[in-house]
Amino acid sequence: MASWFGSSGSRSYRLLAESEAMPLLLLFFLLTLLGQAQEVEVSLFEGGEGVDFYRYAARRLEESRPGVSVLLEADPAMADKMRMRVLEGNLPEVSNASIDIWALIDNGDVQPLDSWLDQKAVDGESTWRETFLPGSLSQFQKDGKTYGIPLVYVVWSVYYNKALFAEHGWETPRTWPEFESLCEKIQQTSVAPIAFQGRYPFYAKALVEHTYFQQVGRERYLELAQGQPGCFDNPEMIDSLGTLQTLSQQHFQPGFQGMSHTEAQLEFFQGRAAMLFCGSWLFSEMRDNIPEGFELGSFALPLPVSDRADPAAQYATSGYFFVFKSSAHPDLG
Repeated sequence: MASWFGSSGSRSYRLLAESEAMPLLLLFFLLTLLGQAQEVEVSLFEGGEGVDFYRYAARRLEESRPGVSVLLEADPAMADKMRMRVLEGNLPEVSNASIDIWALIDNGDVQPLDSWLDQKAVDGESTWRETFLPGSLSQFQKDGKTYGIPLVYVVWSVYYNKALFAEHGWETPRTWPEFESLCEKIQQTSVAPIAFQGRYPFYAKALVEHTYFQQVGRERYLELAQGQPGCFDNPEMIDSLGTLQTLSQQHFQPGFQGMSHTEAQLEFFQGRAAMLFCGSWLFSEMRDNIPEGFELGSFALPLPVSDRADPAAQYATSGYFFVFKSSAHPDLG
């Protein structure tokens, strides 16, 4: 998932466009980009939101275009599979896997989508571009071209056990120093301060990028997203990584390094940790494992002590879809 920042006024956790239009949006791009291809290969990361929606969209595509079939593969480890396919030069038509997409964009392997984004949407009034939340398309834009289509919008938060906080009189913090002070109080109990999904660097990336953005602002953050030189060798990045290091060494639950996302999240819901960093897919991902009566609370990711820090800027992520020109049907891509 790629990340971008929006104001607190857009913190609702919802699809990027109206829910009834979303299957038509996906169908629209597949139909117009892939033309008469007999088989459309779609390689999906299977995350907390599930894949039922995408299977529904695939069925709609097949129903609307006889003779076209959708080969849809979904896997939590799709990013690893896609990296191998990049090395092999064997890319699917469409994927949302989290890989080094900028290298592929710079290499000319990704299809710009602007000519379709600027066509009329299903309501006949707006363009497709206008149906997306402000800022969501800018994440994968370069030289006036748009390469990625986001479908799901989620905001990262600190989730906490409300009953546990009420029992001990703990207050939710706003800054990292306040957060670390809270963790020290929690450590005086039998509960770990933070359950953490240590097997997946993706969760650490969110904390580092959030803290970095709040110190350097939008322009330098975009340079980081594009891997520009010097992004990791500066005081703000060192401070952001230092925040993560302090949390991991002093406040993460023992054994976090070997925990998957669901294992760490289960530790939190079973009351063995007081807090958890996660995106807003948490409830749908863990709904079958949340104890009855569990009081789930959340607060914004803490801010670093910086004159640039903006509490209205929230760290959000989205699953972006890309169409590959170097797929099996480059002439139709």
